[in-house]
Amino acid sequence: MPKGVYKRSKKQIEHLGRISANRLGKKHSESHRIKISESKKGKPRSEETKRKLSEAHKGAKSHWWKGGKTINPKGYILIYSPHHPSRDKNNYVYEHRLVVEKQIGRYLKSCEQIHHLGKKNDNRPHMLMAFSNLSTHKKFESGKEVNLKYIIFDGRKLKNKGTIKCLV
Repeated sequence: MPKGVYKRSKKQIEHLGRISANRLGKKHSESHRIKISESKKGKPRSEETKRKLSEAHKGAKSHWWKGGKTINPKGYILIYSPHHPSRDKNNYVYEHRLVVEKQIGRYLKSCEQIHHLGKKNDNRPHMLMAFSNLSTHKKFESGKEVNLKYIIFDGRKLKNKGTIKCLV
């Protein structure tokens, strides 16, 4: 017998049969149905209270809030950015995309790809590269030569690892 499944005794089965036979064809009264319905609805609340409760669970006011930063299962860092054009359904954007956008001074297109020169969660500008499309990114990763016109941003060319220099 599978785990979590227990065997009922004959006495239990007979008892269940009697209960269902006794209720067969009977319906709850109207007043009893109303009481059941009300008990399932919960506590009645005003529209003002509903609005306050809704606001209390949004953003920084929520007890789940972690400063607007989270890590997805693949190891990439996501930043809460509700007004960004390439946000996901939960209003988060990849941090590496935000870093490159700041460096080049514009939003990245959806087809433009970011490459980490180190670990996935190392989003310092000198550890990132941006390519104009996926095929160029894959070429670079496989070690093939890449045409410079397809490189949007190359973090390796930043001098002193702090100044801004981009190839746009």
